[in-house]
Amino acid sequence: MSSNMEYWVTRHSKSGKGVEEFPGLSEEGVDMAKERAKSIAELIKNAEDGSVIFYGGSSNIIRTKSTMELYTSEAERILTEEGVQARFIKKEDLKERAGRSGYLKTAQELAATIESSPDEKVVIELPLFLKEFSMERYLCEQDGETVKPQWQALLDKHGKNYSEAIKDWFSDPELMKTIDPVAIAKDCMVGMKRLADFSRRFIAGRPIKIGFVGHSFLIDALLTYIANGGQVTTEGFNNIGGDVISETELSTIEYDQQGKMHLKYRGQDFIFENDSITNKEITKTDE
Repeated sequence: MSSNMEYWVTRHSKSGKGVEEFPGLSEEGVDMAKERAKSIAELIKNAEDGSVIFYGGSSNIIRTKSTMELYTSEAERILTEEGVQARFIKKEDLKERAGRSGYLKTAQELAATIESSPDEKVVIELPLFLKEFSMERYLCEQDGETVKPQWQALLDKHGKNYSEAIKDWFSDPELMKTIDPVAIAKDCMVGMKRLADFSRRFIAGRPIKIGFVGHSFLIDALLTYIANGGQVTTEGFNNIGGDVISETELSTIEYDQQGKMHLKYRGQDFIFENDSITNKEITKTDE
């Protein structure tokens, strides 16, 4: 993985009904996403010149897409008010172009536009469904709707105390055979790399930042895996705070020149020596 690749990962905002413009989110969820957009605007502002920020990876659940759209629209408003130069390309524009010219030609035209301004920061909003970020893939039976009985038993035991549910999950060998958090983490990383490779096809030689919006449990497994050197345990979960990732909570994953992964989460920097899935070495330093 190239050293000029970075991932920005959050959980979706607070779910609910009644906000027609952003389906799947509550009014509080809209406010939370707008608040998180302040951090995202700072990330964009501090990114290297020429960076391409692609807000593109989400699950099939509408609240993840709505959260992503709020991030980009609010970040654009903030940066415009501050006079920060960045070009925002929204999904409506891309869909309109694709309707006229087709998706391949639209992608090629977009790549040419980006290439013509090598120092310009470009933010592309195009939520793409990643099967690896969808809960049904792991927690439900093959029909995609019926929750696996072992998982339902865990939820029934802990109710809304998801942090304790995760600790129980990560320490239960039998449950981990049925719903394997290591496999989930690896699967998420495969999806992230797949989207990175797709981006590289059209954007070569530029720093790329890819935004992902997903769900608790899955992201908790992913972050624990990276922070704990490729292992998912209750101890490793406690090492990243011991609490379920909250709505809109942000982590960043960056690759350095040696290919090491730097996970920044909750004020700590976890260094994964190798993302080849087999290397278990890990160090942690306070920021």
